[in-house]
Amino acid sequence: MSGSFKRTIDFLAVRRGGTYIDATVGLGGHSLEIAKRLGAPGHLIGLDKDPVALEIARKTLSLAVDRPDWPTITLLHRSFAEIANDQRPGLSTEFWPTSG
Repeated sequence: MSGSFKRTIDFLAVRRGGTYIDATVGLGGHSLEIAKRLGAPGHLIGLDKDPVALEIARKTLSLAVDRPDWPTITLLHRSFAEIANDQRPGLSTEFWPTSG
């Protein structure tokens, strides 16, 4: 893990069991590290408007799904710009950013 990558993840101060949104999940690298820190009671929501990147992220994040301490992960094909208009529970702006 590079120094800047680690600083970025450390800056988030991920709390076990929290709910976090990665609004630009890309290939899933940052999301994977967030998921490791969240643990089983946590929930990670990943968004990306690029369906190819989202599929790669899905594969990246599924590599560890058999871990007993793995959070719930929801990946959605959408732009981060849509968050403010989304009326579904868990994706409203009151959850931006969020932690448990």
